Amino acid sequence: VALLVAGILLFFSRNSSAPDSDQPRRFPGRNNAVLFLTDAHAGLANVHVATSHAMLIEFPDLEIHFASFLKLEKTLTATSDLAVQQKPSTVPIKFHPLVGKSFTEALGYDIEAAIQPPGLGGIGTLCSNMQVYLMLWTASDYLALYEDIMRLLNEIEPIVVVVDFFLSPGLDAIRTQGRNHVVLSPNSLKDNFASMQPWGSMFWK
Repeated sequence: VALLVAGILLFFSRNSSAPDSDQPRRFPGRNNAVLFLTDAHAGLANVHVATSHAMLIEFPDLEIHFASFLKLEKTLTATSDLAVQQKPSTVPIKFHPLVGKSFTEALGYDIEAAIQPPGLGGIGTLCSNMQVYLMLWTASDYLALYEDIMRLLNEIEPIVVVVDFFLSPGLDAIRTQGRNHVVLSPNSLKDNFASMQPWGSMFWK
């Protein structure tokens, strides 16, 4: 039932998302200012850390900001220091700690525990936990994180935000302000775009 409802909602959302205008949108932000916005869990953050390092090396004049939870600061500092050693003209990354609970803290248990075996038992557990996976934070925790990210966006004024798909308060803040953004995911194209396969093949292949 849950999969059927998800498929129906996906069908209608894709068919109702026509562009409002043929005119190109104009996004707010300062040139050369980039903000990375991600959770601290290595499985989600590593692709952001690696990308920020590559951008520092290739474009040392960029002003790169990185907003995440304190757990990631040590890794990011080491990454930034390495880039400065490799190219001394590089401007170090500016780290901004986020308030509130990270993805795994809000989940309440180790994220690896979400992995379930194949079969009816596994899919049953997955479906019963789906609401938790889709919305981890309580209303007050979500709002606190959302407002903190809104503040950072106003302070930094990035021309583009590189955001983690699972940091939903960040996505909401970006969309509220109309910020130009890129969703960066550690998943493959097969995982990210399964819903775009024809004939609902994500449900039967």
